[in-house]
Amino acid sequence: MSAVISMTTIPSRITYLERCVESLVAQGLPVYVWLPRYVERIGGGFNAVPGFLTEMDVHVKIVDDRGPASKLLFALERFDTVITGDDDCIYGEGWAGGLLEWAKKRPRAALGYRGRRFGEDLQYSNSQVISGPNSPKWVHLITSSHGQLYRREFFDDSIFEEWRECPQNDDIVFGAHLWRKDIPMLVIPRHFSLRRTKAKRVDPLYAINTQKNRNDEILPNLYLGWKTR
Repeated sequence: MSAVISMTTIPSRITYLERCVESLVAQGLPVYVWLPRYVERIGGGFNAVPGFLTEMDVHVKIVDDRGPASKLLFALERFDTVITGDDDCIYGEGWAGGLLEWAKKRPRAALGYRGRRFGEDLQYSNSQVISGPNSPKWVHLITSSHGQLYRREFFDDSIFEEWRECPQNDDIVFGAHLWRKDIPMLVIPRHFSLRRTKAKRVDPLYAINTQKNRNDEILPNLYLGWKTR
């Protein structure tokens, strides 16, 4: 199976990025890093590739910002199978290999190592976190921090505009799209180490989404027909 690893970041996190990228390169797959020209919420972006990235075995592109969804969307336009990583994580040996192994067993499912199940009230704040199961467990969305594996065939072209409806939380956008298309989403067993870096505390989106309750507010707009399914 041909696959690539894809990620994005913002300028304020670049100090902590090198070890994250090193851990992605160590997985043995092509790595793509998408750098936004301008990020409205922080008032800045990239006009050049940071020096340390030019010395690493990665493909770096400066692109128009699509928020955190950039980690998937630009790769999805070019490749059939995409594994996404977050810029505040260091992924251990076997991270990508585990996703690829399960993709052979469950080729019709989107995969990840952590996800969420929603209750009847469709509230993100009340959702159940699924992580580290002994066997695959279904979820309503896969969270990006631990890694995701998606195939281009799971999405129709509307995904390239839908990110605008929730530009601060790509997990919700991707999860709702696949849920509406009846694409299974599974959290798989985990057999690798994962460490968060200090970048997690730099301009974090989760703080914005939690403080303003955006996740709970946006779910009904994207998970259409929730009460009738």
